[in-house]
Amino acid sequence: LAVAAEPYPVKVNVQVIQELDDRRSRENPISYEAVRLKEHIALANNDMPVAIERFEAANKLKPMKPDVILILFQVLDMSKRPEDAEKLGRQMIATNKDFGPIYDLLYIMYIKQNRIDDAEKILIQKSESNPKNAQFQLQLAGHYLGAKRRPQMEEILKKMLANTKDYPEAYMMVGDLFYRIREWDRSSQIFTEGMKQFPKDKAIYQK
Repeated sequence: LAVAAEPYPVKVNVQVIQELDDRRSRENPISYEAVRLKEHIALANNDMPVAIERFEAANKLKPMKPDVILILFQVLDMSKRPEDAEKLGRQMIATNKDFGPIYDLLYIMYIKQNRIDDAEKILIQKSESNPKNAQFQLQLAGHYLGAKRRPQMEEILKKMLANTKDYPEAYMMVGDLFYRIREWDRSSQIFTEGMKQFPKDKAIYQK
């Protein structure tokens, strides 16, 4: 999820982008498209201050576009401006509560900063803001597993298994979780129960 702290990772023909940028700038130097091209030129040149300036300009023209915010967040963080990145991420969540990747960037930031309570809170906010998204619930359960807080993990998984209306793949997802952490008996038990609950999906559970 994080952008590597290295020169622009995507191989681009800077000359071609520059020529296109020159044409766009002549047509309309303050257009959204012209500003976006300048972002990528700055990133390709590893010029983070200019990249931030261009991304912020794009955000003013068309506020809270997910593709702009994700990169701007990471560039701010890489540029040792984590407070600004965090503020931007919070603004994005206020605008778009179901956009999962921004929660994930904040979570990673908090973990890197050893802000474990804030990391937990952002995943709780993510799951509560998207109560029918099974993957978000499972992510919070995985956090508790890593934090050695087994009761909290079990409570989330129990709620998922009890609500197959909202989480129709709950048995598959939970069984897979236990399989991945090598709790074979528990995984088998859940898969078997899933086959009983959803006999038409028996072939899927047996894979």
